Amino acid sequence: MDNIIYINNIEIILLGLALGVVFFIAFKHSKSIKISGILSISLIPPLYLSVEGTTQFLTVDATYIILEVIDIQHSDMGQWYQTANRTSDLIIGIIIHLIKKYTYFGIAMNLDELKMLAKALHWFFGFLLIVIIYELINIHYITKKQKNFYFILYFYSALLLPTNILAIKIFNYDLLSMLLGTLTVVLGLIALKLESSRHALVSIVVGMLAAQEKLIASPILLVSLVIFTYIKLNKSPNINYKTSLYYTFYAIFIAFLTSLTTFLIVTMVAREGYIPRLDFSSLVFPIVSYLGPLIGVYKAIVGDAFVAYGNISRINQVFFTGIFISLVSFLLAKNKSEITTIFFSRTNFRWVTISVVLLVFITGFTGMYLVTKIFMHPYSPISPNDYFPPYVFNHIIRHFGVHSLLEHKVYYIGHAYAIFVTAFPLVYLLMLFFIFIFDKRDSKEILLDWQIVFLLAIFMPFLYAITNTPVSHKYFNVFLFLTILVVGLEFSRVSTQFDNFKKWGLVVIFSMALLIEVLPFRPIFSAFRSLSNWREYKEYPSFGEREGWMGWGEELFLAGKKLEKMISMGQIKPDKIHLYHLYPGEWINSSRIKVYNYWNNNIEPRDFRKTDYVVINANNVIYGLVKGIEQIKPVFTISNRGYTYAWVYRGDQLNNKRVIFELLCKKMFSLDELENSRDLQDGPLKSTKIWYDNCVPKLRNSNEETEQ
Repeated sequence: MDNIIYINNIEIILLGLALGVVFFIAFKHSKSIKISGILSISLIPPLYLSVEGTTQFLTVDATYIILEVIDIQHSDMGQWYQTANRTSDLIIGIIIHLIKKYTYFGIAMNLDELKMLAKALHWFFGFLLIVIIYELINIHYITKKQKNFYFILYFYSALLLPTNILAIKIFNYDLLSMLLGTLTVVLGLIALKLESSRHALVSIVVGMLAAQEKLIASPILLVSLVIFTYIKLNKSPNINYKTSLYYTFYAIFIAFLTSLTTFLIVTMVAREGYIPRLDFSSLVFPIVSYLGPLIGVYKAIVGDAFVAYGNISRINQVFFTGIFISLVSFLLAKNKSEITTIFFSRTNFRWVTISVVLLVFITGFTGMYLVTKIFMHPYSPISPNDYFPPYVFNHIIRHFGVHSLLEHKVYYIGHAYAIFVTAFPLVYLLMLFFIFIFDKRDSKEILLDWQIVFLLAIFMPFLYAITNTPVSHKYFNVFLFLTILVVGLEFSRVSTQFDNFKKWGLVVIFSMALLIEVLPFRPIFSAFRSLSNWREYKEYPSFGEREGWMGWGEELFLAGKKLEKMISMGQIKPDKIHLYHLYPGEWINSSRIKVYNYWNNNIEPRDFRKTDYVVINANNVIYGLVKGIEQIKPVFTISNRGYTYAWVYRGDQLNNKRVIFELLCKKMFSLDELENSRDLQDGPLKSTKIWYDNCVPKLRNSNEETEQ
């Protein structure tokens, strides 16, 4: 196990603040300093792992995303205009702006210190949202005899679920969209439980804040709009479609107003009155962005016929969304008793849940061991005889080398559920078995609304697959978190049938099992995979083929800390060590080791010195930026439980003609050419021909030189 200590002074302060918050929360409910102290101390391991290294690195996306937040006054608002990161701009951006403007230490901060401050605030706000979610669940769903037990269960889950840790440590859109999206669901469920339109209205505001941060939360916002309309209809003396339309567009207006208010606050406070571009389409896009994958499927089948663009398109989409929400809410309110009787019979619903869970895990395990690779066209070209998927993501078409649409979808569903299942620590699967075996529920204790959330959450990978939405464990984070929330609630409820000794024995076993499973992936947990996924991986990935995590720029920080450890142990001399990286990322505030981006420096592999080190990640190998390193043994690797995604070489190891660093295929066809090639009858043939004409000769030359 990695024995490097990654924590710094800022993170120690964050750890202390977090411990103070959890002590306060524990004392608020237990009224005992002793119990609160024990509960707080027990949370040190998950808190430590969740904060360790947070403020010391940036991934590739964070290197440019963070610049808007730390200087929002002078930013070009690039993220804002992409309808992303707006809630971060609202919260963190304004706080940093005010600190820089009104405090002495803010004025004196350099760029690295501002980045570290932004990451610290990002972590702390994420932690506070985790606490708020706990408080709401604790107040409305946890019985008195469950409280201390659930306290440990919840915080270990929320702080140690690997996708949660990844979101809280990576500075991008994932954290606030995930946690605000989860908070939206919790508020919606409470609104249904209490029949409270006030809670439903707050859930719309929170849902909009989540959706404008990242569009993954748009479906959750849609559900909050349905819940509000449904509750208002139930309270209405006349349940009719006209009333449903009224409340629907009232709810949509509240969401729109939230977006507009965000815009005005950022403009007037952080931008000091300078108004960037404002248009209706941009303000309402988070409300209707759930339609994106559906429109993509429509365009793939029908083409651009009847597809509008700009403000006209947004008006149409808002109108369609309103009609849809009104209809769903009206049908639910009008047929409430019939729906409850037919679909949500308590006895049957339990077995439906068990059946769906078994199906999900069988699909996931099957995909885990059968769909082990995903190919990336044009790096791994689609054969003329294979199915050509009608979508592009980041200039790449992902495919499985299969011959038909049906095969592609089967593989895609298996791949999606393999990612979903392997993102769960194995202990949660064991908890599910425990729940199903020992559940002796009374009808009054059934959390039927949470079970519906559970089923919807585990349905999302299927929806992603059939709508051609790109899949990754970080794209599932909100649904993974919702799933484990339900598992934790059910586990807590079922465990109350045991005496205190057995009950606390269960929570200790759960906590230790979770810690042991996730520890090998510290400090960032990006490459986590469940113990259920214990298969062999190749030492190096193949060109154009993806097997697992490819690196996101965090490997630069990890390599740098390892080199610092080697210096302190006398394994290498601290003489002008330079660390080169080929994939964008940042090691914030590195002091003993100078860091350089290889592509920004006029240097060849033969120019490297013995005191130079080069970190290469799987992305570099898969996308053909590096050739020939497989023949050379690295100084060390960045590996997690047998899976390696980065290699570190000493400069003189690469100082020969066998290794090639090159931006291959500079004439790579663009996104437009990919889309145009699909519209032709010979689309697959044309795109493959472009690839071979422009890239293969260069690859062949590289291979010949490598073999020499």
